[in-house]
Amino acid sequence: MKRISFVLLAVLAGLLVLGCSGGSSTAVVSSGGETPYRGDPSEVYYMNAFLSGHPFWVGCRLGAEAAAAQLGVTLRYGGEPEYDVNKAVSAFEQIVSTGPKGVLLTCISPEPFIEPINNAIAAGVPVITFDSDSPDSKRLSFVSTDNSFLGSFLCDFMAEKLIPAGGATIGVVGRPDQLNIRQRMDGFAARAAARYPNFKVLDIVDNKGDIPLGTANVVAMLQANSDVSVIFAADGIAASCAVQALEETGRNDIKIMTVDSTQDILDLIKAGKLYGTVAQNTFNMGYWAMMQMYAYVHGLVDPFNNWEVERTSPMPPYINSGVDIVTANNADAFVVPAK
Repeated sequence: MKRISFVLLAVLAGLLVLGCSGGSSTAVVSSGGETPYRGDPSEVYYMNAFLSGHPFWVGCRLGAEAAAAQLGVTLRYGGEPEYDVNKAVSAFEQIVSTGPKGVLLTCISPEPFIEPINNAIAAGVPVITFDSDSPDSKRLSFVSTDNSFLGSFLCDFMAEKLIPAGGATIGVVGRPDQLNIRQRMDGFAARAAARYPNFKVLDIVDNKGDIPLGTANVVAMLQANSDVSVIFAADGIAASCAVQALEETGRNDIKIMTVDSTQDILDLIKAGKLYGTVAQNTFNMGYWAMMQMYAYVHGLVDPFNNWEVERTSPMPPYINSGVDIVTANNADAFVVPAK
């Protein structure tokens, strides 16, 4: 199994355990003799996602719920079930209006969320983003895969396992308006240009979050480029589009690599319709976003004097949740429990 994971041991050190003596660990305690990492169920935090019913978010939710359970606080999950930026912003604003202790938010697109996030923070509702960011907002921190690295990492894997020394024509399918997906496609293209001159990377096919439309666009790409031998489907929806397009065109000679490890993706890998995927550690995204939020709300992180006056965040600006390559050989290890 190939594994790339950047473990941030120092990022919230002491959040769970501090020090050890005689082989036993000692929980962090306040001067009053009680751990500050134990809240109350009346503290309500939200995790807010677009396409809220998509299985990708299950791991994120489970991670956040695990952290909330350890901390003794309440986490609620919600958001917008459709892939619609205006509705996603409205769903976020509605959650903020209820006055939660904090919101863990993933952004369908960065720019439309700048003002809503800033307004939430001005109203006393802190926001930490996960998976997909709004970097120009005043969000406190961002927990996600390094998507630029993901693209370059996958490009190297393809060069080693899928593409002959003579090179190949590679189709790319994704959603360029969604920041994290665009970053992984850009990272892939940059790596190919820098290291693999025999790779011909075609222009991005935009699936627009719509499987029938995306499938038709992939079919058109294949009809215009009969020499395509590999497809990089940069998200789970793109993978569905690519698989259906190959079925419609009878191109069973093309290998597809994608991103994410939801059950439908794993099933397609085991069925031989996808060569493999890059799994994101979604549990880590939710877990560390929740842990950071709790630490911020309870004033447990004070890295330097006057950070509030300087209007900076005391939290690390970014936590990398890590990635893994998944193929038929190890797909069963990445099944997320259904909860």
